[in-house]
Amino acid sequence: MCRTTGRVRPVRRRSLRAFCVKPLSTTQPNSRTNGIAKDHELAAVVAQVPHISGPASAFARSPRLVARLVLAALRDQLGAIVGRAPYRLPAVGEPGSLAMMTSPDALPMAERLAGERYEELLSENNVAARIALRVPFYSPGRVVGRITAPALVQLAKHDIVTPYEVALKAVRRIPKARSAAMTAATSSPT
Repeated sequence: MCRTTGRVRPVRRRSLRAFCVKPLSTTQPNSRTNGIAKDHELAAVVAQVPHISGPASAFARSPRLVARLVLAALRDQLGAIVGRAPYRLPAVGEPGSLAMMTSPDALPMAERLAGERYEELLSENNVAARIALRVPFYSPGRVVGRITAPALVQLAKHDIVTPYEVALKAVRRIPKARSAAMTAATSSPT
């Protein structure tokens, strides 16, 4: 939670990558929507291509990929019940591959973000498959109307994971929000 110390501290709650903005401070990401909505000390919220709707994100994929992810997730969840180690999937992969994020821009974005360390970080490109069972139910867009701080939300018009129209509808429910549309498919690391 931001305090009036003139410094910014990360707030770790729901999904919007947000920033506590205070005078003479820098910004740090990784806030969550419910926390933002309840934190009346925030000076402003800046969110860049936020995850808004679990169903919209989950079903923006091909039915075949969704079915493969669900089967992998059930395998992992059942394994967890009997004490097995997590069945892991790549977090990011090529389009059509069995991975959590497979949009055409996902892997190139991960490579750009990792830079020179891509090969070194490749072993960390995985998540427990059971997360695929939770994504459809994770919809921080349901509570954005409770955000009281002024907000700037940057949206990507061609985002496959968070469809533009779904995100714009959520932004319109934030009382003091402005949106900015980028023509990119996702947020750029530059």
